[in-house]
Amino acid sequence: MNSVNDFYNDRLVKINWFEHCGKPIDRSISKNNFIAVKGWREAEKGMNFSWDNMKLNVRND
Repeated sequence: MNSVNDFYNDRLVKINWFEHCGKPIDRSISKNNFIAVKGWREAEKGMNFSWDNMKLNVRND
């Protein structure tokens, strides 16, 4: 079983989180649902909710 630290070091730190900021979203190449936001406050609200859910899922795994 991997620890949360292993998951963080092996997966999360390698993601280029803001690589596509400001670029149009091409929904045809992705199965994920994306939401365009108008500013950082709106992004932070969604990010905090998603982050909390992800941490819970990792703990459950």
